[in-house]
Amino acid sequence: MARGFVELETDPAKCVDASTGMATHGGGDHGGSAKRPRLDCLVLVCSKWPPVYGGPGIYYHRLLPRMASVAKHVHIVTRRGQRPPLLDAGELPVTASAVPQPSGAVTQQLFGSRVAWHIVQQVRCVRGRAAVLFTGGNPMNGWRETAIALGSSGIPVIVENVLMSGDDGPTIARCRFPGLTRLAAARIRCFCPVSTGLKRSLQHVFPRVDCQLLPYGIDLAANAPPLPARKRALREELGLPPHGLVAVTLGNVHERKGQLPLIQAWIEWVKKMRATDARLMIVGPSEVAAYRAELDRVLAAEPLFAHTVLFTGQVPDSRRYLSAADMYVTAARAEGLPIAIVEALAHGLPVVCRWLEGVTDDFMLGRAVTPLYDWNAGSFSDAATLMLDPIARSWASIDARRVAEQRFDVHLRLARLRQLLQSDG
Repeated sequence: MARGFVELETDPAKCVDASTGMATHGGGDHGGSAKRPRLDCLVLVCSKWPPVYGGPGIYYHRLLPRMASVAKHVHIVTRRGQRPPLLDAGELPVTASAVPQPSGAVTQQLFGSRVAWHIVQQVRCVRGRAAVLFTGGNPMNGWRETAIALGSSGIPVIVENVLMSGDDGPTIARCRFPGLTRLAAARIRCFCPVSTGLKRSLQHVFPRVDCQLLPYGIDLAANAPPLPARKRALREELGLPPHGLVAVTLGNVHERKGQLPLIQAWIEWVKKMRATDARLMIVGPSEVAAYRAELDRVLAAEPLFAHTVLFTGQVPDSRRYLSAADMYVTAARAEGLPIAIVEALAHGLPVVCRWLEGVTDDFMLGRAVTPLYDWNAGSFSDAATLMLDPIARSWASIDARRVAEQRFDVHLRLARLRQLLQSDG
């Protein structure tokens, strides 16, 4: 099957069997059989997809080649972007369709229905077993309408929950048309929160709906601690001092990610320790111009120390920056389960972060993570200063890798995902 950006074919007479590439006339046995270990088609619904930055789409884009263990074909439904989505997934057939971005109040309310219509048309074309996975639980993304439309079809609909204050239980319950939400929640296969905090919030609001913890998993081999020679080479490539403490943070430059309090605390620590050879790398695009301007003003007021903060913008491979760093830092105010922290732990990076209830606890093991319960320059300074000690940093690095191996192996996630999508409910 050809790969590329394709508009959804809605004429059943022109539909294609995902497993054979042959034209079909719709219909098919959606119930499937125990003899077939993989789905014939998985419909993956993401609000954003690379090259657009942000959200779970980035994670699933990296995971696409491994999704062949779940389904024979993956079809991505996303909002229309200005460029075709990236779909390279090795030998796995991947197609995509886009729902136009809502631009007004009326289209905002109809957006979920449009997404559901797209999905229903897609699964009608599958000869065999299909399933639908929403990579975010915001009710406006169409999971409610899809769950109701497919409720009696035998096609499972799973909703991942990825952000506290975004798609946790209380936030979903407050969304417009709560009756629609309750009806839809009763018809999905399950909610799949990525953190224990999200799980508790969903169970509290939807006690009768199945809720299965499904933390992000990553390729531990591809995200391994670097050898010393590799680390030195990367620092030279990136223009970093060979011996100074290097910290890194990943993500959109956005108020929710907390780069402002992070930079303020970092500058105070650099001044206190006179650590002018230290570097803080802020890796990610600056999508909010006003917020980035505020960060620039803070740095402009510190001309002797501003050079210790580096903005890289969006990069094609963040692993190079993780491998060059000594620790991962973040002052984010709201997260679900930050995949960046998972990647950092796998690289053996100790983490210093703002403590987030129901999120940070999922990473705690030994000395891997230093949670700052009261984020301020003093608490950050204490944590960063401890990382100047090579022995303390080495012990924390060992624990960081251990927690990644024990809790965030991608094979564990895929096995659980297969089980949830292929079971009879």
